[in-house]
Amino acid sequence: MVNVFDRIAAMLDKPEGSSAIASLIDDAKGERDRQETAAARLDNIALNPRTSIRDVEKARKDREEALFQVKRLEASITELQALHAQAVEAEKADADRAFYEEVRAERDALAKDLAKYPELAGQIADILSRLDANAAKVREANAVRPEGAEWLASAEDLACGAPNSPQSGSRLALAVKLPAFKRNGPSIWPEPQERVVYTLPKVG
Repeated sequence: MVNVFDRIAAMLDKPEGSSAIASLIDDAKGERDRQETAAARLDNIALNPRTSIRDVEKARKDREEALFQVKRLEASITELQALHAQAVEAEKADADRAFYEEVRAERDALAKDLAKYPELAGQIADILSRLDANAAKVREANAVRPEGAEWLASAEDLACGAPNSPQSGSRLALAVKLPAFKRNGPSIWPEPQERVVYTLPKVG
């Protein structure tokens, strides 16, 4: 009993983590249950007509002490439960703060990496443009290839290991979209088409 209350007093003075508080709450509840059982047993002894007067008085005194300890433990458990709720809330706040800082650090690192996007996207756009242009040349070369000469696959099919097949252009050039790095800027790929302005002739 003294050990349990010493631990409770120490925990209330210098709280530990929520798991340690929860463990102490379980111990306090166990001791409370033992005291309630002891009080019931002592009550039976005191009420037994065969019990001597001296033993009756001792049983009643011990029963009152056990019931007092039950009340004291109940009060301690209530305080520990409130302390546990505070510890859980504080630990959640710490975890949320740590997660926030982790995400912010990850975001900052990603922002630095993304600064390379215009250069990398420009390189990809250049490759796509050359692929598309070369695909047209490959079609022309295949149309006039000498007798017995190998049918030329596109650079894209050659790089991918795809089987030779006629195509109208680069599949990647048609599929890839590289938007502008800054909002409302011109698209990196496909390259923006020049706007043609038509002027209607005047009538009359």
